[in-house]
Amino acid sequence: FFFQAEDGIRDAQESRGLGDVYKRQVHGDTAPILLCLMKNNLLKGIRVLDLSRILVGPICTMTLGDLGAEVIKVEPFEGDETRRWGKQLYDHSITTYYLSINRNKKSICINLKTNEGKQLVYDLAKKSDVFVQNFSPPAVKSLHVDYEEISKHNPQIVYANISAFGDKGPYADKPGFDLVAQAMSGLMHVTGAVEGEPTKMGVAISDMITGLTTTNGILAALYYRNLTGKGQKISTSLFESSIASLINLGSLHLNAGLNPSRQGNHHADIMPYGVYPVKNGRYVVIASGNDKHFESLCHAIGIAELTKDERFRTNQLRITNRKVLVEILCERLKEFETTELVELLEKHRVPTCVINTIEEALNNEHVRYLQSIEEMETSYGKIRLIKSPISFSNEDEKSQSSPPPVLNEHRDLILKEILGYESERIETLKKSKAIF
Repeated sequence: FFFQAEDGIRDAQESRGLGDVYKRQVHGDTAPILLCLMKNNLLKGIRVLDLSRILVGPICTMTLGDLGAEVIKVEPFEGDETRRWGKQLYDHSITTYYLSINRNKKSICINLKTNEGKQLVYDLAKKSDVFVQNFSPPAVKSLHVDYEEISKHNPQIVYANISAFGDKGPYADKPGFDLVAQAMSGLMHVTGAVEGEPTKMGVAISDMITGLTTTNGILAALYYRNLTGKGQKISTSLFESSIASLINLGSLHLNAGLNPSRQGNHHADIMPYGVYPVKNGRYVVIASGNDKHFESLCHAIGIAELTKDERFRTNQLRITNRKVLVEILCERLKEFETTELVELLEKHRVPTCVINTIEEALNNEHVRYLQSIEEMETSYGKIRLIKSPISFSNEDEKSQSSPPPVLNEHRDLILKEILGYESERIETLKKSKAIF
């Protein structure tokens, strides 16, 4: 089905996917006014011009690509930084880090410091629905790819601006990465051992949250444009998204005046809800989210008398008497083998599991059942990727992602099929060092 604006529309034949050509309906010479929800490509017909790099922007645009949008990844001549991060595989531009966040994209290298390169980006913006960048605010202005400039060429474009601290305010011009956002937002202060040092997350969580938040904003802005025909700029930052992720701990300070501290592997507001050592040197998590879970836990491991103990009768009392309860549980749980304990608690419907290594997690039987790992043959060799965690009832189970592209892999396809450039013009762009 289609969402249609009141303005007039016309047909135009455009290139989509890798060699997939079909008709879309567009408003004027800019963005599509009709959105067709395909069987397994909900955003088919949406083109994303992606000038972002590293993680926060690419995770956003990969998510849009997973949903069926066509993503054009614009890179500098040396490529996205992540092409040099992680373990190098096959080609010099393919690394394990890069592979994880760049499927379902086309790559073209453009020198934005040349006038010809800028014009090439403007031409692509005219043919696109979404524009994503995560340059610093000063760089955005100096490269002339700010919203004011891009919207001149396409007033209906949805422009996503991602930065470290936002493009206004006292910190706007500060440089920042995920680690800085984790630290400044307080996330690191509440992560780690109680008596230990502040600890960063094992993955770049601020980047991930910000990237997915940006995706939400883009989808909302696209829906709004389909209703009104109006494009707009959406902005978020690593800092803002990290502050928003404080959730209950932020509320604890704002509404109770408390300053949350590290709780180690235990929950600040729920007890017992944490990590416990067992007999064979492994660890299990026990997530007792309510009084029923606590009662079931006590009966399962043979300390039913705790259910009658006034110190532990409610969750709030268990929080108050956290230290003694942890000591009792640790003393009892160290008598169990990992498998024995997990099976016992699951039998009593207590949420639990062993703490897996990455290898164990990715080889888990449930991961295999869900087919969460996608294997594909590429021009540079066989790779395996973690698939999108979203599934749709109408999706085509036989559909497969396109592999992360080699650097500049789709230059000619983009210039010839999307922009309609002739070979002579492409050679001129090469000579001007706008492309290679």
